[in-house]
Amino acid sequence: MAEIYARQGHCTELFELWDDAPKPLASLMRTYHDELMNLKARILRREMEWELLEKHCRKVIQDAAADVKVAPGSKKLWELSSSRWDIWESLLEATKHIYTQDEYVYGQPSNRTLAKTDRAIGVLDTLLQTAEDDGITKRDRPNQRTNLILAQAMGAPLLPSSKIYWDDHSSTPSCFNDLRTTVESLSLGAQQEFHQYIQDQTKAKYLGAGVDQVPHWQQAELNVLKFDYLLTLSLSPYSTTSAKESLIAKAIKFCITNPESTEGAFVAIYALLHLHYETVDKNRLKAEYEVAPNTRVLLQAAMLARHLIARDKSKENRTLTLLATRLHLNLGLGKSAFALYNHCKLKEMLLDTLSPIVLSRISMTHPFDIKGYQGFSADEELAKVIGAIERMERKTDTTLYTNVPSFIYDQVQDVLSLKRQLKGSLTRQICLIERRRIARLKGKPTDQIPRVSHGSKSTLPLTLLTYTFPT
Repeated sequence: MAEIYARQGHCTELFELWDDAPKPLASLMRTYHDELMNLKARILRREMEWELLEKHCRKVIQDAAADVKVAPGSKKLWELSSSRWDIWESLLEATKHIYTQDEYVYGQPSNRTLAKTDRAIGVLDTLLQTAEDDGITKRDRPNQRTNLILAQAMGAPLLPSSKIYWDDHSSTPSCFNDLRTTVESLSLGAQQEFHQYIQDQTKAKYLGAGVDQVPHWQQAELNVLKFDYLLTLSLSPYSTTSAKESLIAKAIKFCITNPESTEGAFVAIYALLHLHYETVDKNRLKAEYEVAPNTRVLLQAAMLARHLIARDKSKENRTLTLLATRLHLNLGLGKSAFALYNHCKLKEMLLDTLSPIVLSRISMTHPFDIKGYQGFSADEELAKVIGAIERMERKTDTTLYTNVPSFIYDQVQDVLSLKRQLKGSLTRQICLIERRRIARLKGKPTDQIPRVSHGSKSTLPLTLLTYTFPT
C-alpha cells in the first residue's frame, strides 16, 4: 500500500493516515515500528522529499536517544548504527540537498548558502553530541563507524578518530572499507602520518604474539597491505617504479605466507598492472616504428592469477577467474581465456551483468573460431548471451499473464521493471554490435542478426556490475 501511494505522489496523505491510524492498525504498526520507519525513509528519499526526510530521520534518531535515557539497557541507538544505517545515510543525503546547495552571487557564495551550511553542521553536531552522550563512542564497530562518517560530514578532524578505529578494529575484514573514505579525505600529511602509524602499531601489537593471535595478525597485515596500495599507488600522483616494485614484492610475500587468502593477490595484480601501464606510457613516447609495448609485466600478472586459480580446486572464486580471463584476453591468449571463463559458472541473470567483462570488444581481439581441443567461438558465446537475455524477457511475460489472479500489486511492478531492464539491456546491445562486426569480418551476411535500436539508446538501463573486482 505504501508503494502505491508513493508511486502516485501522495506521500503526505499516506503519512497523515498512518498518524491517525485506527486501533487495530495502530497495534500492528507498533509491532513493526522499525520496519515502517525504514520504509518511510526509503520512500521519502526515492521521491526526493528532502525536508520531510530530514524531519523524519531526526525524529527517529532523537526517539532512539530518548529511549536509551529511559531504559539504559536499550539498544535502539546501537541498532541505528548497525542494522538500520539507512536512517543515518538518509539524514546525510537530506542535509546535503537542503543546506549545501551552491547559490552564488557574482561568483561568491551568498549569505543564504553560508547560513544553510552553518545550520547543516549544527544539525549534525547536535545529533553527534546526543549520540556521544548515549554511548555511540563506545568502542564497537557500528558506533565508531557512525562517529567517523558524521565527523567527516561536519568537517571535524578525522585523524585521531581514524587511529582509534584502527586500534580497535584493525584485525577485522571490514576495517579497510570502513576507513577508506575517511583516509581519502585526509590531507597528504595526515595520510602519511596515518600510514606510518598503522605500520608501527601493527608491528608493535603482534610482536611475539601467540599462535591464537596469528589469524588476527594476518588480517591486520592484509589491511595494512590494502592501505599501502591505496596511499602509495591509487591516491599518489607521484608513485615511483621502486615503490610499485616494493609493494608487489610485499604482496607476493603475503600470498606465500597466507596461501588460503586471495585478497593479497589482488593487490599484487593491481600493482603489476600499474607497473605495466607505466611501461606502456614510456613506450608511447617513442616513435611508432620502434618496438611494440613490452607485455612482460602484464604476463606476470596473468600468470599469478592463473597460478592462484589452478590452486583453487573447487573453482569457486568467480571474481579471480573473471580477472584472469580479462588479463589473458588483453595478452591475446583467447583460447586460455575462454577455458578460464568456462569455470565461472555464471547463472543466466549474471550473463546480463558480468559477461561484458569478457565479451566487450571481442570482435577486435578474437573474431575467428578456434577448432579442436578447448576450442571456442566468440560468435556462439555472444549468441548464447543474447538468447539468454531474450529468454528471460519471455519468462517475465509468462509470469505476468499466467499468474495475474494470484499476484500482489508490488510484485507486478517489480516484474515489469525487470522486463523493461531486459528489453533494453545494454549487454544485449553490446553483443549485437559485436556479432554484426564479426559477421562483416568473416564476410558473412548480417541479415539474420537484429540491428541495434539507436532510438532507445538514451533509455538503456545500466545493469553492468561496475564493482565486480575489489577496489
